Amino acid sequence: MEERVSAESVTDLRTAKFGIQKTRTSQYVFEYKNIWDPVKKRSKPLYRISVGKVIGGEVVIKDEYLQMHPELKQGDIVLQEGKPIYIGGCSVPSELFEICLDRIINTRGFLNIRAADVIAGSRHNTMAA
Repeated sequence: MEERVSAESVTDLRTAKFGIQKTRTSQYVFEYKNIWDPVKKRSKPLYRISVGKVIGGEVVIKDEYLQMHPELKQGDIVLQEGKPIYIGGCSVPSELFEICLDRIINTRGFLNIRAADVIAGSRHNTMAA
């Protein structure tokens, strides 16, 4: 028997995955989780929850999603390079901040600098010949 996870069981937004569904005139943000199907040898959706809508380049979170996550507020989910990410609850400096900074540096294709090096102030110049 397959175990289904309900929308109420999504608790840690730091590990949640977010995606965008584009229509002709709008973009909608959703939270999702996939699981591996060993029989078909591919992933399949476990759940998909509507989060909100992209309006004017910003994610406007639905009231229903805010009720599911009382710690969440408008502005905690932002678009970064066209992809929604959760930035709420970051305290600086923290391990989570370092992880977020590593993700930003690596996805934008900047110099491959470790976040710990940036925070410590010891930047390495990888462009030197």
